[in-house]
This record gives sequence, structure tokens and C-alpha cells, in this order.
Amino acid sequence: MISILTKHRRLLALVLLVSACGPRAVLACSTCFGDPSSEMVEGAKAGVIVLAVVVYGVVFSMVGVVGVWTFRARKLANAHDPAAVRDPSL
Repeated sequence: MISILTKHRRLLALVLLVSACGPRAVLACSTCFGDPSSEMVEGAKAGVIVLAVVVYGVVFSMVGVVGVWTFRARKLANAHDPAAVRDPSL
């Protein structure tokens, strides 16, 4: 039975061997490593911006819902509290 440490050493040796023998395989893709003004890089940047807008839109919508619920809860609590009822003539 092979110990876990021996398995990890073999895996590490394999990873190092693959990295040393084929350095082109571990480089970044042509989009990240290539021309920063290419159409593919511009498209990736636009995709990141769109995803950020969607994520922040959802987060701010959830914050808005919590704010509306808090406002309604306070309004409802004040409606049932006789001490909170004010004289409208004041």
C-alpha cells in the first residue's frame, strides 16, 4: 500500500516534469498573453463589465427590497401603537 505522502510526491514530480518539458502548455492563452487591443480582449473586457453591472444590480435590488420591508414594518408597527398616533391638527 502506497502512503499518501508518496502519492503526493509522485503527483508533484509529474506536475514538475510536465511543466519543465512543455513550457508552452503552462503559458497564458493568446487572449491574455496577446495583443491588449485585439477584438477578443475588448470583448472579454465588455463581458466583465456587463457581469459586474448585473451582479451589482441584483445586490442593490436586494438592498432596496430590505429597505422597503423595513419601512413597511415600521409603518405597520406605528399603526398598531396608540402612543405613536399623533393629533392631525398639530
